[in-house]
Amino acid sequence: MSKKEISSKMTDYKYYAFTLLAVSVYLYLGLILPTAGDLAQLQVTLMMTTVCVFLSGSFLFFKKSLKYKKMIDDEAVE
Repeated sequence: MSKKEISSKMTDYKYYAFTLLAVSVYLYLGLILPTAGDLAQLQVTLMMTTVCVFLSGSFLFFKKSLKYKKMIDDEAVE
């Protein structure tokens, strides 16, 4: 892979991670803020599961982005 492709992938994964992080924060805030009506237990469980999945995905994409960043740094050293 060329340095440009690696840099492009690194940037894309970072954007994916930030997007998932933002959506998970938005969902979590919607869950903990007082609401006009009570949420059913199924809704709370589903939203918390979704938040956890999105945070996990965000973590994995940040990790992948870091891997590509290290690849670019290793190429620069050599």
